Amino acid sequence: MVKFCRKRNARRAFTLVEVMFGIVLCGLAVAGLASIIPLATKGQRASREYLQMADVAQAKMDRLKDLGYGRLNEDEISAASIGNETANENVYQFTLQAGVDAIANATGTITISDYNPNIKKVVITVKWKSGGAQATESSHELQGLIARE
Repeated sequence: MVKFCRKRNARRAFTLVEVMFGIVLCGLAVAGLASIIPLATKGQRASREYLQMADVAQAKMDRLKDLGYGRLNEDEISAASIGNETANENVYQFTLQAGVDAIANATGTITISDYNPNIKKVVITVKWKSGGAQATESSHELQGLIARE
């Protein structure tokens, strides 16, 4: 009986085709992941802008609540630098400064109406454009009630 023996020092190795296939497969995986990076960056920027505008709207609402029910009028709101009245009664506008408050070209409106005789309804809407050359308009609306004390 003849036994076939392998040499103990024999090495097993990959062929050139197997190595090339592995390199191509890794390259495709890296290219697929690299294509996701711009989408993730855009989503992160949009999320950051939205949170920033929500903070601005909340700050305006807090300042209006600090004024109180009896002081929600044109003179008091303008004096507190919360907004300037427009041609429409009880509608105020404000513009945000880029780099200080928020995003460039962001604007907002504050609408105050009577909810009932003892409560005023306040609606704050902030609008801004984001996205560079292909800018899209986004907005955030915050509503609140301010009661007579």
